[in-house]
Amino acid sequence: MTGNCLRVGFFLDGYTLKKVNEYYRVHHRYHASLDLRGLKFWVQLQIQRYFNRANRVVALESHYYHPQRNPHIYARGVKGVFKFEFELMNAGYQVHYSDLPVDDGHMGPNLGLIKDAEMFAAYCDMDAVVLLSTQGQYVPLVDRLKKMGVPVLLLGWSFSYPKNSRYVHWRTDTGLRLRCAHYVAMERILDHDPANDIPPTGFFFRPRVGTAPDVAVGGGDLTCVTDDGLAVGRFADDGLAGMKKAQGPNDLWAKCETPESIKACFPALSASRCGRSM
Repeated sequence: MTGNCLRVGFFLDGYTLKKVNEYYRVHHRYHASLDLRGLKFWVQLQIQRYFNRANRVVALESHYYHPQRNPHIYARGVKGVFKFEFELMNAGYQVHYSDLPVDDGHMGPNLGLIKDAEMFAAYCDMDAVVLLSTQGQYVPLVDRLKKMGVPVLLLGWSFSYPKNSRYVHWRTDTGLRLRCAHYVAMERILDHDPANDIPPTGFFFRPRVGTAPDVAVGGGDLTCVTDDGLAVGRFADDGLAGMKKAQGPNDLWAKCETPESIKACFPALSASRCGRSM
């Protein structure tokens, strides 16, 4: 795109997302799967708040970095992976697999994200980057983007849960958090009402009663649930409208009153006229 548009890259660390989704699906009281299409809609509204004071049209590049090696090449662990890839692409994400030469059974962050994000920032002239991760391995990326004049909005999590007679503590790396221009504590956004066992619509698919935790439904049509419980769905207007209830501490939906006005926040549908300036 050319002209006076705001160019933003959205980069998802699939390793972090896998661990976070396991927490909400298995250990959290929601027992629900994260929805990646709803997450992308929410990110577009965050862009309005943090980066788009001039109400420019937004050009958003969305990239999902899978922690596994490419099943198209290695033909391992392909159950559900191909379908998940297809649905991610339909939702507007580009999918990138790990380029580790050896599969030793251990999974970690896909560090190909670093090289790609730098390349996109330089050659696509990006104005800002949204990074979803908790991993300190991405600190060099943030430092390099800062030198290029590209601010980073970090979406991270901090939570604890009991497992096998001990507590698991998951935290966003302090160095990563402090180096980013903006940080959103996602556990506060997704769990803004501790007294409510119902997950906020738009961020989750809730499991059907009497089914396994990885069978999920949402505000719209569910299209895919992976072996890890990550979901991609198609939202109806009522599903989008329900996201307004998940305001959290940042009051992200201050000027979104109807499904139509929520749609107006998405540059793919119309020019941006919604969102709250800082």
